[in-house]
Amino acid sequence: MSIFGAANEGITSKTSGIVFELQKHPGDFMWYVSCNMRFKAFKGLFSLFLAAFLGLVSNGHAFRCENLFESEVYSEKPWDLYSLQFNETQNLTTDQVSILNKKTLDDVNGTIPPANSHRAQSLPMDLAYDILDLAINHPVVGRQASENYQQPNAVLGFCFGRATYLHFLLLKMGVQKESIRKVWSVGPATTNMPNVIWGFHVALMVYTKEKGWVVLDTNESKPQTYEAWSKTQQQRSTDGKIRFYITEPQKFGINFGPYRRIDLGLTLPVEQDWYRHYFVDMLRKVRTEKLEQMGLPKLIAAETTVDLNKAYEPPRKPENFIEKLLDMFWVLN
Repeated sequence: MSIFGAANEGITSKTSGIVFELQKHPGDFMWYVSCNMRFKAFKGLFSLFLAAFLGLVSNGHAFRCENLFESEVYSEKPWDLYSLQFNETQNLTTDQVSILNKKTLDDVNGTIPPANSHRAQSLPMDLAYDILDLAINHPVVGRQASENYQQPNAVLGFCFGRATYLHFLLLKMGVQKESIRKVWSVGPATTNMPNVIWGFHVALMVYTKEKGWVVLDTNESKPQTYEAWSKTQQQRSTDGKIRFYITEPQKFGINFGPYRRIDLGLTLPVEQDWYRHYFVDMLRKVRTEKLEQMGLPKLIAAETTVDLNKAYEPPRKPENFIEKLLDMFWVLN
């Protein structure tokens, strides 16, 4: 039976989510369908316009979780830093590995993050001390608190968890993502625990006006320049072949790429989450804790812009005897 035949009998039908009240006259029916579809189209376009408008209004004013799950920023390095370190160093001497690490140091010292006009370009050094203390004593990610999230018969250092918390906290304070990095120390190294060797360590780096890039490592008592931090890690190396890698802050683990909800346990019940909702509890704290309650300010972009003519430069170290001699005469003069 044709649709018009059904219409002459006077029934109600549903097609593609649009309700057609079939009238006794085909002409009346077609007019109704046309008007109803126009209304649906107008409603859909209005909803899209409203969503886009609200997105523009809220842009830059919230802790935007979608930015934490970007994937396109990992083209510069393989995800598996273990394999990268092994392939780079297996045929090298310790001196040759040191040359590679010196290149990384020079790259760090020579990099000033470009300014983002909406967010803070740098973190004041006094706040670097404050947020490191907060992380060390945090009720979820603090050194003692992380014991609550250990698996039986396993030892998780959770350095990657504390670095992730500091990343989230800096974003909440208004620091631009261009001024935040993670630094990875890859290779066997001793720890403060007897008979325990870590295969890697990770900490957060943030750019400051006073010291350039500094490392916030909850295993240390204060923020350190990248150079000082890397020297400490090298002293703990068991084979002298530790390599240092700088990545985007969204890199989650040593052989993981960017944050994924399933890796953070956000889509898993606690009994199926290897980290036992460590990151679920952390994100809840980040979302609910107010900066003023933590004694932290919301940073203003204009007050943190770096003057390129006054940017921090690490002390230059003479490379050879002639340079040392010239430096001596400069001091005497």
